[in-house]
Amino acid sequence: MKKLVKRGFYIYTLVAALLLCGVGWWTRQAVRQKMQRVLEQDLRTILMADVTALDVWMESRLQTASFVASDSRLRAWVGELRTLAQQPDATRESLASSEVQAQLRKHLAEVEQRIGFRGFNVINRDGLILAARQPFLIGRKLRGPRVSNLSQLFKTGEPQLLVPLRNEFGSPFSREPAGFRPNSEPGGAPHQDPDRLPPTEIESAPHLTVMLSSPIKNDHGEVIAAIGFYIRTEDEFTRMLSAARFGESGETYAFNREGILISRSRFDHQLKSLGLLTKEVGVNSVLTLELLDPGGDLTRGYTPSLPRAQWPRTESTTSALAGNTGFNVDGYRDYRGVAVAGAWTWLPRYQIGIATKVDMSEAYQPLQALRSIFLVLICLLALCTGGFLFYSFLATKLRHEIQEAELAMLELGQYRLEEKIGEGGMGVVYRARHALLRRPTAIKLLLPQKASKTTIGQFEKEVRLTSRLTNPNTIQIYDFGHTTDGIFYYAMEYLEGVNLRTLVTRTGPLPSGRVIHLLLQICGALDEAHGIGLVHRDIKPSNVFLTNRGGHADWVKVLDFGLVARSAGADAGEKEGFDDAWIAGTPGYIAPESIRPNTPIDARTDIYSVGALGYFLLSGHGPFEGMTTTAIRKSYLKLDPATQFDFTAWADGPLQRIIKQCLEPDPEKRPQNMRALAEKLTNCPEAGSWTTAMAESWWSQFTAGENLAPEKTRQMDIAAIDRTIKIEFGQRLPRSLS
Repeated sequence: MKKLVKRGFYIYTLVAALLLCGVGWWTRQAVRQKMQRVLEQDLRTILMADVTALDVWMESRLQTASFVASDSRLRAWVGELRTLAQQPDATRESLASSEVQAQLRKHLAEVEQRIGFRGFNVINRDGLILAARQPFLIGRKLRGPRVSNLSQLFKTGEPQLLVPLRNEFGSPFSREPAGFRPNSEPGGAPHQDPDRLPPTEIESAPHLTVMLSSPIKNDHGEVIAAIGFYIRTEDEFTRMLSAARFGESGETYAFNREGILISRSRFDHQLKSLGLLTKEVGVNSVLTLELLDPGGDLTRGYTPSLPRAQWPRTESTTSALAGNTGFNVDGYRDYRGVAVAGAWTWLPRYQIGIATKVDMSEAYQPLQALRSIFLVLICLLALCTGGFLFYSFLATKLRHEIQEAELAMLELGQYRLEEKIGEGGMGVVYRARHALLRRPTAIKLLLPQKASKTTIGQFEKEVRLTSRLTNPNTIQIYDFGHTTDGIFYYAMEYLEGVNLRTLVTRTGPLPSGRVIHLLLQICGALDEAHGIGLVHRDIKPSNVFLTNRGGHADWVKVLDFGLVARSAGADAGEKEGFDDAWIAGTPGYIAPESIRPNTPIDARTDIYSVGALGYFLLSGHGPFEGMTTTAIRKSYLKLDPATQFDFTAWADGPLQRIIKQCLEPDPEKRPQNMRALAEKLTNCPEAGSWTTAMAESWWSQFTAGENLAPEKTRQMDIAAIDRTIKIEFGQRLPRSLS
């Protein structure tokens, strides 16, 4: 009843924790999806509002430029300037100082003042500047992207918006155009480089601005020139795009087809501190900052692994330059590397992209608060659960200590428990002493908390079968019973010595003569078991104990008959109580047929295990050393002995050939019984080379050393009777494994 209550508490606690986590996860997902829909709608609304406002503003400006270009006086002046520029003796000076130039510039200066433009120029079809607000530009010839843009205007006759590009930085003008003589100082000294803008004119240079260009037509409707009005992008664009933006971190910006900002970033000061902009006075992000993804959040100290020239464009810039309109509310990095949500579009008429964004931390701030609340609740639940479990653990530990103390004072019939010397999955082993005989005995107890119908049946089967074996190399059972408290126990002989695994681990591989001496004793013990139809099924180094018994040094004791099974030849009635669906044994030591369906288990199964044990004693390492259980299983199913064991380092002696024969995957190729194997071992040339004197000398040195004295046995090897590695392939395997 207590077990059921305890188990129910654990289950209810686990279910409550899982339920709270599930509700938290579902609530967070539902809230996140709702917030994503709202955020998407808000970003799209802001973007469309900015695009609409920008479109209306640009259309109004283009119409204004067209209206100015249609003035009859302007058209007449431009015609005269074209004629003047075509004269053979025309110079820049003559073009700039002409009377018609003065009239045109005065007229356009008044237009600029009324409309708010920042400059103008009149350009011929071949790119020659016929008139300009800055006198030093008159007579120069445009080069670069703006020439191709103007050619489109002359072809279509429609006003256009010309967006500045980075490759226009420096001078957008060519060398002296054909037909013009360079200006010269008195005495013939030339001016400074004509392509370099005077420092005083840099602020109003047209290559730092957007140009609204409109065609100028003659009376026949033919486009004879284009007039361009300049607008400072950081003034007009930035002010317009800043009107609608999201919260404290949101911004809307414009960029050209090179992916460079043509409006001012909201984070110019931060960009300078991050090294993305120089800290010079007057420097800002307009036509300076390329929209690249640094690969991480620079504001949090991220250091890019690639040089800036190799950074990719941001997601929004890449998508917009491909002509797409899109959004991302799951998060992407902006030009600072900050995670943002955003929407973007490309305006093909103006050849610019517009994007709006907001930091994810601000956009999902309510979600972060909700997550924090659930984390606090889960932590509180975890603390409560941990407290209950810790209390339960302490109570269980205390109960076990009390029980062990009671057991230590307990007399089981004629046996008095003295010291706990081992514990396994099914029981605990104590050293005890017979009250009358004063003989040390090992007592194995099946504790009440581990006692069930199945374990009690297995416990009784182990005692019943082992007690039928009388071979001196088999562990001897003295007694069996249970107390009035329901504690099942049995008494067996107490051993002092070492198991074969510990022996080889401490001393290394054994000589062939000693290996034969030990294997012959194992064959004798198993021959008796096979004679009554029992197969051990778990022969391995830790289940073979070596002791100095009755004056006989190197005396073998075979332990752990808990996995014993009836052989295929046993009577059907004798198989009662054996579950053939169990795959038992230790990987590397059980025979391949043990895991194959519908394969009989007989004496040859133990012969394979004895061969694997011999391999261990001779080589110093276990079969399939370092391999996983899955790899061992696959090797078994391949039935290829060459892949199962590494014989390359072996000397090809008689004993080694016997071991190889025992390890044949096909049972028909192995020795057919233990007597046949014993006969082969006896006929080896090394048989008898391990003498009694050698054994006694070894045990004298071993017992006198520090290896055995502190251990005695600690009966850890008798604890192997409790099958510490009973089933390593899993508790139950399907017959369809192969």
